[in-house]
Amino acid sequence: MQQSTFFRRQAFLDVGGFNIENRTCWDAELLVDFGLSCKKFKLVRDYWSVFTIHDSSISGSQKLQKEYLRDCHRIFKKIIGREPKRIDVIFRLVARLQKWLLDPVGFIFRISDCVIKIFRNKITHLK
Repeated sequence: MQQSTFFRRQAFLDVGGFNIENRTCWDAELLVDFGLSCKKFKLVRDYWSVFTIHDSSISGSQKLQKEYLRDCHRIFKKIIGREPKRIDVIFRLVARLQKWLLDPVGFIFRISDCVIKIFRNKITHLK
């Protein structure tokens, strides 16, 4: 989503900008920092950009997977204030389920997008 994320310069400066030590999920950490400093967010349900995962990208290659997991661990600790525990996996699943239940239209929107993408890929491969 970071391709379509816009923020005010002052908000960026207020949180100290990007964590230059974070090479895997700097955008997520910036959003966390915004949230922790009580910056306001607005969700726009429209497509402004796309993100392509390819074999040479950080996400697609998984070449920085260990570093990514360390970054996620550190960000979790920044948000929650403690080390992650096994029970947190269950909490994450419950939170995701709650999100789907509270926004069924958004859930259906995301699922329909996935189905359309799969269908388009199958048609492209048949040609």
